[in-house]
Amino acid sequence: MQTIGERLKSERDRLGLSQLEMCALTGVSRKTQFNYENGERFPDALYLETLMKKGLDVLYVLSGDRMEEAHAASTTPIDEELLSQIIEGMELLLTKMHKSLSAGKKARAIVMLYRSFSSQQHIDSDTIRQVIELAA
Repeated sequence: MQTIGERLKSERDRLGLSQLEMCALTGVSRKTQFNYENGERFPDALYLETLMKKGLDVLYVLSGDRMEEAHAASTTPIDEELLSQIIEGMELLLTKMHKSLSAGKKARAIVMLYRSFSSQQHIDSDTIRQVIELAA
């Protein structure tokens, strides 16, 4: 399974951008971009939003799922047990990490996690932790 950094690099390549071009678009240094792609740091929401407007598939970067696949999955009935486990996992990690999210951010994070985990058929607490770090 690829990391967020590996998927970010993959998306950069798909868009035909160099690291320097990515830095110019987002305002981060080349070292920061390097750290993102090597998994030493995680990009924030503003960085991802900027790149989303340029065609970056943010859902893919964060979860490994493509937007097209997520849209197709949106017609599938909701697995209430999976949704409950995701919410419980997020609440537990938020408490452990001493973090909080607004209702809107929490809802978007839960939807993204649900889409990712429903295709994988298992919950990964590391992914939940990474999403919290990105959203907080």
